[in-house]
Amino acid sequence: MNFRNSNQPFNIVSLRDILNGQVDAELLRDRIVLVGNRNMSAGDIFYTSTLSNLNLSGQIYGIDYHAHVISQILSSVIDRRTMLHSWGEFGEYTWIFVWGFLSIIIGRLTQSAQANLLTVSVAAFCLFSCGYIVLWVWGVWIPVAPSFLILAVNGVGLSAFYQHDKFLRLQINERQNTIQNTFTVIHNGPLQTLAYGLKLGCRRGFSYDYSPSIC
Repeated sequence: MNFRNSNQPFNIVSLRDILNGQVDAELLRDRIVLVGNRNMSAGDIFYTSTLSNLNLSGQIYGIDYHAHVISQILSSVIDRRTMLHSWGEFGEYTWIFVWGFLSIIIGRLTQSAQANLLTVSVAAFCLFSCGYIVLWVWGVWIPVAPSFLILAVNGVGLSAFYQHDKFLRLQINERQNTIQNTFTVIHNGPLQTLAYGLKLGCRRGFSYDYSPSIC
């Protein structure tokens, strides 16, 4: 349903005013006239949250709902206004999958939590803009909310993953540097001293029975 969201989309007159001759005939000429009961006690109530200026909270009378339907049909035929419609299940699931896969591609390309969040924010803005334009121009109601949800979840998840991966890589590098420094200290310290002592002993003519080929 494409409701007419205005303060007074239709003219409403009472039967008493018509019988008393208080209604201008031009108001009814070449018009579709609906006769119904606009009384809460009749129970003819339709629930909707699309209209923001309802006298009743989230409710309209059944006769008003019929008037919105007729107005939509007339606008479609006379004004060529596109009627609201949606894709099939396959199209909607494909649309949601594309946006979920897009966040993964963004994460692979950025490789940074800050850049990933910024790019996901821009993609979310494009998603809402695309949904509004498609609805306004072609009357297609596309699934924006689930697409945004999977985009945000994948974006935040990938950001957390890259932060964790960066932390692990930093720890691995620190351990490798520690091992390298320890090896350098040992190699430049006791091992160099021992090698220097052995070389000096060979030059001075010392011999060792248990290692005759050490020099």
